[in-house]
Amino acid sequence: MSESVSDITSVFGFVDEALTEPKSIIDPAAVVFGSDVWEKTRVLYTDAAGELTAGLWESAPGAWKINTPESEYVRLLHGEIRLTDEKGASRHFVPGDSFFVPVGFKGIWENVGLVRKVFVSLKRKQG
Repeated sequence: MSESVSDITSVFGFVDEALTEPKSIIDPAAVVFGSDVWEKTRVLYTDAAGELTAGLWESAPGAWKINTPESEYVRLLHGEIRLTDEKGASRHFVPGDSFFVPVGFKGIWENVGLVRKVFVSLKRKQG
């Protein structure tokens, strides 16, 4: 049975503002190019199971290898993102674009300029 929430306080908006959260450094072993490549995350919602998460993400210019552990919907607010798969095919996204990255996508994530996005991700727990 699914949980029902009817209280308006459970509804939130995504405010497009610079994030004040501490920076996390992108794993230098994964970085393809860029120096001091960091990210900041503001989690606005996590479901009771800890599988569904929504929030804002901001990151410095650069590119790094990814192997996505979750499925993710993205709405790009600032900057540009280029995703390139292992075969070399790529897609380019600009502010206002929305896209979906499925679990298991392997390739290169490139930020062209400072990037800020809205995200909703789903990571199924094993078991």
